[in-house]
Amino acid sequence: MSVNPVLYLDVDGVINFAGGRGSHAKKSGLGHTRRTSVFARSTVRAYGAPAPAPQSYEIRWSAELLRKLSAIEGLDIVWLSTWRDATADLERALSWRGPVGCLDWVDGPAGAEHSGKVPALLQDQAFRPRPFIWADDEAHDFYLPEHRARTAGTPQLLIAPVESIGLTAANLDEIAAFAHEHRASL
Repeated sequence: MSVNPVLYLDVDGVINFAGGRGSHAKKSGLGHTRRTSVFARSTVRAYGAPAPAPQSYEIRWSAELLRKLSAIEGLDIVWLSTWRDATADLERALSWRGPVGCLDWVDGPAGAEHSGKVPALLQDQAFRPRPFIWADDEAHDFYLPEHRARTAGTPQLLIAPVESIGLTAANLDEIAAFAHEHRASL
């Protein structure tokens, strides 16, 4: 049985970059940038509150990035993002079927909205331990030493892209090398 490493993938600041399309290509090393509107439920689910009504969100992304991510052999991609309630809408808008799933999580109390990602990642690792990559532009701040201790011994790569650029060609090289190195058979 093959065990693939997993990429826990955020959207905003990782795939959806905040900067201009021209400067993105120069800084990321990736081309084919697009702007797309996604009509979806709010990407932020307030602690204990129902999701708001659907609305339109504009995202900037690189088709080359998604194509290259999909081409990495032996890598399972799982969403770990505030877009968790809208990943089907997002995938449809991007014409991308790369991810194999989405971790669900609940926002923490005010001031800690992304801290819910850490327990979701730890729970997934407890259920199915395997090498992992976590690409997120801000949630690593919540991945404290006591959390890291729970995944000690598990190969891991944390990538924190610059929000205005998102993942870069160099990041893709790191992800591909990690996936290649940590594919294993049981």
